[in-house]
Formats: sequence, C-alpha cells, structure tokens
Amino acid sequence: MRVPLVLQKSFIYEVDFDIIGLSYYPWWHGDPGELSDNVENLSGYGKEIQIVETAYPYMEGWCDNTNNIVGKKAIALGFYASEEGQSAFLNLLQNIVASYSK
Repeated sequence: MRVPLVLQKSFIYEVDFDIIGLSYYPWWHGDPGELSDNVENLSGYGKEIQIVETAYPYMEGWCDNTNNIVGKKAIALGFYASEEGQSAFLNLLQNIVASYSK
C-alpha cells in the first residue's frame, strides 16, 4: 500500500490528529484481504483506524428510479445482498479493524 501524500505530510508537518479514517467499498477498493493488509500497514503509525464510509446492499432490486450501481458484483464477494449479508459484511469490517487496534 502506498501511503497517501496527505498522511505523509501530516507527519512531516506534525499535524495533530487522532484517527486515520478510511473509505471502503469492496467493488472499488478490493477484497477484504486487501483492506486487512492496508489496516495492518496503517496501524504502524500509532493512530486509531476507523472505516468511516462504507456500504453494502441488502437487496439486488431497484427500489426507486436510480440505478443499483453494485448489482451482482456484491454477491461475488461471498455475501448475499440481504440484511444478513449486509450484517455479516459490517461484522467482518469491524473484526478487521479490531484485530489491529492499539
């Protein structure tokens, strides 16, 4: 993982911050194993890590006039597009971050 420039500069210029916040959408950012690798690498900076933005569908259908941008890609991750799948996905993310907590 390449450390983002803004994070590098934060340490160089001694910016005071407490949390490294990550966005994680598996269909754009990679599978949960890649997230785990990133969290492990970032944990070396001694800051709390949080996933501050994510999403997982609870259904495949469209319930309004907008497109469902996730579609079948989500199911390929091993979680059903259901309330149970959504809950399992969020629990996995929570466990990944907790495994590297200080």
